Amino acid sequence: MNWHFIWQLTGINQPKLSRLEKEGAPTPTVATLRKIASALDVSIADLIHKQ
Repeated sequence: MNWHFIWQLTGINQPKLSRLEKEGAPTPTVATLRKIASALDVSIADLIHKQ
């Protein structure tokens, strides 16, 4: 799965997705996390859990 596909599923534009991917990026809103988690079919906790 690539960012373009996630952008299509979430409606979050590519520049915003790119910013979220970078270290030190602003904390995304719960709404943004919910959209991404839904597109990936995972929980928000799965998105933010660091390994």
